Amino acid sequence: MREQEQKLANVKKSCDVVRKVSKVFSIVIIVAAVLAIISMIGLLAAKDQINSNLVFDQATRQIYAAGDPSGFVTMEDVAVDVETGIFSFDYDGMKLINQGKFAELFALYSGMAALVCIFMAGIFITVQKTFEFIKNSETPFDEKVLHRLKVVFVAMTIVLGLLSGIGTAIVSGVIFWSVYCILDYGYVLQTEIDETL
Repeated sequence: MREQEQKLANVKKSCDVVRKVSKVFSIVIIVAAVLAIISMIGLLAAKDQINSNLVFDQATRQIYAAGDPSGFVTMEDVAVDVETGIFSFDYDGMKLINQGKFAELFALYSGMAALVCIFMAGIFITVQKTFEFIKNSETPFDEKVLHRLKVVFVAMTIVLGLLSGIGTAIVSGVIFWSVYCILDYGYVLQTEIDETL
């Protein structure tokens, strides 16, 4: 019985580590999302001032402050192009630059960064809550634990599919499904043991 208690203590310890790491990541990502949203709002609030003080030089492909031709941003390809996996977003930023809408373009970048951060924070918060639940349960082989893990595994497979492509999603989905089946088998054994006691 001592070995079983030690193994359960190790499971709880590892779940606590995952919970803490997930919490730290979620806080960092939430802060990044808030900063991106504040940047977007600030850019849109000061768009008239920003747009009137910036110039785009077609010859050098640089954006620079009016009166200062040293240029602080070089625009090789000003297309907002997020293409990862099956998710893609494409917007021709040159259209905004040619219209002198620099603040709007930078606000678009900030808004996209905020959306990605919010999505990732949601995943890390779900992982954190799931492993906190496992840590506080009597056994990791519990029906509620299995349900929560299934939600996390499905969410992570979807995120990997959106960010890395269908192939990565399929491989990770198969791995998560295998881990889930192992835990489900442990749940069945745990139930049988509990019924015999």
